[in-house]
Amino acid sequence: MSTTMTTMPLSQTSPTCASFAYRKRIAITVLCVLAGLCGTLLTVPDVREATPLDHLCDGLGWAMLSAAIGLRLWFSRHISGRKSKTLVTTGPYSVGRNPQYIGTLLIAISQMLFLKSWPFALACVFPIVLYAVGVVRAEEQLLQQRFGTAYADYCQRVSRWSPQWNSLNLQWGRPEDGTAFRQECIRCVWWCLLPLASEFICGLRDLIWSAS
Repeated sequence: MSTTMTTMPLSQTSPTCASFAYRKRIAITVLCVLAGLCGTLLTVPDVREATPLDHLCDGLGWAMLSAAIGLRLWFSRHISGRKSKTLVTTGPYSVGRNPQYIGTLLIAISQMLFLKSWPFALACVFPIVLYAVGVVRAEEQLLQQRFGTAYADYCQRVSRWSPQWNSLNLQWGRPEDGTAFRQECIRCVWWCLLPLASEFICGLRDLIWSAS
């Protein structure tokens, strides 16, 4: 089920766009990730490479990353081309209101597992809180303004974070905008390269601390 309404993009409507969390979300996230990576290289490895615990973390990381990519592709099938004009309540949006951010959170957790670094995990806390508290609420205010009662009813039925499995709609969906969906597919390919980057960073960290 979806509700259609002609609207303007987020950047052109509503004072919620002035939200600091929304405007600075990408810059803050990038800075925190870079700080976490620097901290990773500058601290003694918490888990040695090629140990059973290392393999366990890597396996869990791949499981998280695979789930995240599957979820991102699923929600993209439903929302591509509809985001600015339709209240989408099918597919993953029948279970929770923010599957895109759940997918991103799973990617962040997978990176924590691949890097096995407490500085990186700590650096991710602020962006996670920023999105959960600031960005999501700013977007919800805009959606409320766009769709009014329809969105209010949707919020009554579906939780912001807790999965509502009793309302699960397994429809795979068909993107209205094929270009937007292809862009998400390309992003997912880049996500798959993150474990390789993490392996390089872990190897470099081990080399630095083995030589010290």
